[in-house]
Amino acid sequence: MFSVKSINSEEVLLDSGECNGNRYRIYFKSWDENLRWSVAVNDDIFESQTSAPGINLAACLTDNELSIGWWSELSSTFKANVLLFSDESAYVLQLASKHQCIFELVEARPALLALLLFNTEGQEALIAVASQAQREILPILGMSASKKVLKVLSKYSCERFDRPQIDRLLEFLRANPNSDALQHEALITDATIKVATAHPWLISTVLWRSICHLERVKRKSFISLIDDCLMLAATLGVENEKRVISSLKGLEELQALHDRWVLRVNSKTIEDIPVEEYEMAFHLFPLPDIDGIEAIKNRGELSEEGITLKHCIGAYFDHIFFGWYCAYRVTKPQRATIGLKLAEDGSFTLDQIRGHKNAKVSKDTSDFITTWLKRGKYEQ
Repeated sequence: MFSVKSINSEEVLLDSGECNGNRYRIYFKSWDENLRWSVAVNDDIFESQTSAPGINLAACLTDNELSIGWWSELSSTFKANVLLFSDESAYVLQLASKHQCIFELVEARPALLALLLFNTEGQEALIAVASQAQREILPILGMSASKKVLKVLSKYSCERFDRPQIDRLLEFLRANPNSDALQHEALITDATIKVATAHPWLISTVLWRSICHLERVKRKSFISLIDDCLMLAATLGVENEKRVISSLKGLEELQALHDRWVLRVNSKTIEDIPVEEYEMAFHLFPLPDIDGIEAIKNRGELSEEGITLKHCIGAYFDHIFFGWYCAYRVTKPQRATIGLKLAEDGSFTLDQIRGHKNAKVSKDTSDFITTWLKRGKYEQ
């Protein structure tokens, strides 16, 4: 972490102290001089730099109570927004000091500027696009030139901008030009985008309102739980299943509904499984069996797996039968089930690893499965 010094109340000196045998001093000129920067290593003289500084200057200034004139004059909104750019914040501040269009984007729609930074090659091209009206910028990035898209960008919130989140946001807005699912959301986060991409009907429901600020909804587990409930409902012939799910008041009720439906799907014993189920063979197995992992080859075995481990793999029958999915039985180091999504080109992706009652598997089991998957992909 740099120590920060004020020079003439307008210029900034960052000093790393000794760091891995070297000392780095970084000098930023004033706002009026566009925060031009230079670097000195150890006792060398300062050398001017022309590349973009990958330095979180905004955080350095925020964490140190120094009287930097130009920083003090910036609005609290601007300061909060420029912090979102993290290690790009020095570069963004430089651009904002030179170009009013960048300053206005930081102040009003930082998410739009983040989209530009991650998807525009070179500073000249960035400024050329940013200088246009905001609705005219949207089609350049492949989005609809609508007020609804700008509204979504204004409500987008995160701790910092990073490429995976910004890529997800852009992909969603390209695929959903009207963004109808998000229009009534007061705050839009990466979790909102993930859920709206997978299940747009969930947004603005009672269930979503009760959990949208919970940490767990940021993880894959919530969407997987919804996926499971929908497949269980289809297997059981439940009508208006989305309305049933939407009206739930929290994660506990969602999990309870899932567990009730699992019990119904697995209500019979292994002895009760009809012989005909064992004759309904599956045909797509992208990876070979090994000692400890073997393909589930027919509906009877699929039913056995669900009954034995008390989870919902039985509800995946249609997906497996039509070649969209396959399941494998794990017998060591512990009992578990593997689910793989299958693509038309023969490739596959890991969808789930479930232990007894959907419990997480041990590290030994996870490592065993990972080795099998890697070997299988290598041999494909």
